[in-house]
Amino acid sequence: MEIYFKGEIGKRRWIKVKNNTITTLTELIELLNKKAPKSLTIHIESLGGSTYEAVAIYFYLKSLSIPITTICHKYVASAATIIAQIGDVRMIDKDAKFLIHNCFINGTIHNLTLNSISYYKREIIFSNETIRLIYKRKSNLTKSQLQQVMEKNNGDGIYLDACTALSFKLVDKIIE
Repeated sequence: MEIYFKGEIGKRRWIKVKNNTITTLTELIELLNKKAPKSLTIHIESLGGSTYEAVAIYFYLKSLSIPITTICHKYVASAATIIAQIGDVRMIDKDAKFLIHNCFINGTIHNLTLNSISYYKREIIFSNETIRLIYKRKSNLTKSQLQQVMEKNNGDGIYLDACTALSFKLVDKIIE
């Protein structure tokens, strides 16, 4: 079965899933419950979204006992790269870009206090550690090297080309 993660991870686009194109864990579960696939090919083309949603999707897919292939198309960034790591085989188009970076809090936060700043700092540190562990499972980079890549450009990270993503073992194969 083929599914497509397109758009902002964690933001539901339609009331019903169309053409197996999804962005949320809820949509993924609904789709898989309807079809009960024996294997999955997950196409990913997304600039990211919610780290929490992506991690939840990653661990849900990890709990399945079916073969999973992930294919990265065009731009796969931020939270979308977490989902890409679930593949037993992880592929990337030769011209695709792959962005890993430190977590950040999106949007405006009102009424900050010292306690809330401390809370958000702990959340960001925990999230960065979680995604580094996910990348580390198959990558050949050390925790320190991953941290250095994610912290480039003041924590905005860098876009990796397909060859660099392959050399870091964030993907397994480049496809034409």
